[in-house]
Formats: sequence, C-alpha cells, structure tokens
Amino acid sequence: MANYIGKARSNYIRVKDVMAFNEWADQFDLKVGSDDDGRVCVLSDEQWPDMNSNGEYVDFVKALSTHLVEDEVAILMEVGSEKLRYVYGQAQAVDHKGHTLEINLNDIYKLVEQEWESSPTHAEY
Repeated sequence: MANYIGKARSNYIRVKDVMAFNEWADQFDLKVGSDDDGRVCVLSDEQWPDMNSNGEYVDFVKALSTHLVEDEVAILMEVGSEKLRYVYGQAQAVDHKGHTLEINLNDIYKLVEQEWESSPTHAEY
C-alpha cells in the first residue's frame, strides 16, 4: 500500500500581524516565507493540516482567514500522489471573512462531458 505524498503552498498575502501569523503557522509545523513587500506565504511539505500540534481538529482554511487583512484573498494550492496510481490537485481561495471557493483537478471530467459530451477514462488505476 502506497502513502499519499502531498506538497502545498499559498500565494503571498498580507496579514494583520506577522509575528502572530508565524506563531499560528508553527503549531502546524508549516514554513512561512516572505517577499520584499512584507507579504507572507505558507508552505507545507505535506498536505494542508487538519490538526494542530496538540492533536486538536482545526478548520485550517477558516483559521487562516482570521489572519488576513481586509480585502485580502489567500490562494491555497495542494498537489500530491499515491505513487502514480493517482494524482491529486486542488486550489482553494479564502477571503478575510472566511468565504471560500474551491476547484479540483478532477473537475476536468465534468468539463469534458459538458463541452464534448464525452466520458473519458480517469487518469488513475
């Protein structure tokens, strides 16, 4: 049995308090990067977490939104695979109010069916 291996990162975002954001990211063992404009990004060598270091369930996306300045939108991208049995990818967007949008690589199948009335095989085994 193969394990899922994911990688994830965000875009560069403006946060209310960089120190508080760094402390928040530390509880998930995430890396925080920054750019020359004072924006930060969050990086993960795994998929986005759903538990903090205390083992408590956390809605990661909702929690991230509380750090954003007004009118900021974070884009969270994740890709991964289980060997080459299947590949996975998704992107989520969340604003400072916690509103979210999400797309998934598997959405392509629905788009193909709508555009060409075709049902291709899935890219997996």
